[in-house]
Amino acid sequence: KKQISMNHHQWDPRIPIRSIEMNQLAEWTLWNTKGHPFHIHINRMQIVKGCGYRYEAGEYYDSIAAKTAACTVRLKFFDFAGRVVAHCHKLKHEDLGMMVWINVQGGPGEGVLGYPEEDCLTLF
Repeated sequence: KKQISMNHHQWDPRIPIRSIEMNQLAEWTLWNTKGHPFHIHINRMQIVKGCGYRYEAGEYYDSIAAKTAACTVRLKFFDFAGRVVAHCHKLKHEDLGMMVWINVQGGPGEGVLGYPEEDCLTLF
């Protein structure tokens, strides 16, 4: 059973945490990344402010584990539409439900839900 969440949302393959248009610039504040390193697939995050430690404003990262309470980043979704996954980079936390997806709309890949589940034993 899933036990932890990201922004009070547990992983649900049917419901995105938010929808964003392709090429839209988003600015997000990440909270508590010290204990829960934030990782996003496909797009990198540009540091805006408050991340401290080794994170300098203007630099780009795909994972952030800031030592401050809040860290502000910018993202622009420009390569791929469809599901973009974000999760805690501690795999045990991810497995317990600390993972979400963002629905990027208006470009190649929109509406693709992923590969159908396969029974691994039937592949060999």
